[in-house]
Amino acid sequence: MAIDRGDPNYGTGSAASTNADDINVEDTAGNFTGTEVESVLAEIETSLNAHIGDLADPHQTVTGSTTSVQFNTAVSAPSHSEGLLFYDKDAKVMSFYTDEAEATLNIGTERWVRVVNNTGSTITNGSVVYISGVSSGIPQITKARADSRSTAHSLGVVTHDIENGTEGWLTVAGLVRSLDLSSFSNADTLYLDASTAGELTTTKPSGGDYPVEIGHVLSNSASEGVLFIDLTYPIDTTDVVNNYGEIYTSGNSTVTVATDQNTWYQFLHFDVDGISQGMTPDHTNDHITVLEAGDYKIEATVSFSSDTGNTTYEIQVAKNNGATGFSNIHLERKLGSGGDIGAAQCGGMVTLAANDTIELWIQCTSAAATNPTIRDANLNITRLS
Repeated sequence: MAIDRGDPNYGTGSAASTNADDINVEDTAGNFTGTEVESVLAEIETSLNAHIGDLADPHQTVTGSTTSVQFNTAVSAPSHSEGLLFYDKDAKVMSFYTDEAEATLNIGTERWVRVVNNTGSTITNGSVVYISGVSSGIPQITKARADSRSTAHSLGVVTHDIENGTEGWLTVAGLVRSLDLSSFSNADTLYLDASTAGELTTTKPSGGDYPVEIGHVLSNSASEGVLFIDLTYPIDTTDVVNNYGEIYTSGNSTVTVATDQNTWYQFLHFDVDGISQGMTPDHTNDHITVLEAGDYKIEATVSFSSDTGNTTYEIQVAKNNGATGFSNIHLERKLGSGGDIGAAQCGGMVTLAANDTIELWIQCTSAAATNPTIRDANLNITRLS
């Protein structure tokens, strides 16, 4: 289109075009006035508006109804704005901005849960957490640790720093980015750590700890590390874990002092910690510590002799330095004369609290109390529920 304005005061001129898309406005004499120029400009504006999508910012606001929307797949991610939906050309998926500017939800490849942090300090990006409560209908989180069933049952990994007293997002499945994973290698399988809350390790927890698999390293960058979250529980931490432990002695020759009749004395000569999981055998202090509350089966096996014959002894299992004796884990044995060595066994089921200690006790019920020698002894505990 060509426009010759002629005189700057809108004198005579012409508008001619050979293009079908151009605007052609002129009077019958080939001239137009100032009013007609305004009309031409208005038509130009209308024509440009019809093609505005080719010229405007690629991040458009769409209103009304439509059967489909074609997003621009070539542009970089826009600046954060809550509620903004766009195509992420790097992740190759639709993405969405929530109220949190530090994280982007990749729709279809990630699952998030909204949570609240009331722990008293910031929970940092990449920390593994579990549900420790509920606040106004929102899960309240605390850093997880693999040394306890309750703290090992992880909900997910936080996907940005969540300050104390604020709400945020964690990833249940998908990718968590912008991490320091430089201490790991790509493709490493990572587990919940049993020593430091919220941390990851390549060492699979064992013994009394809970082997919760968190995910895999996709990039071990020191600042842009990427972790793929895929929580699995080889041992379901909602079920009973078969915890157990034992202490024992064999061939002991040290006498247990039990000179007062009908008085309980703790056996203090265990010398070996047996195998264990989920509890702490301690032959040095001659007891076993259970780490979690539950129902347990306890067994005690002994062989013993005494200074003199024809002496009756009782053996019983007790807890917490003899504070509570278990009458259902109790036996009575009378030794004959002539250096008799008696063997006996007792067992039963009890309910224990976390950190209870279990010991073996003996007393002489004969009128002339004499000291026994427990030659062999085994004290073992197995968790039932």
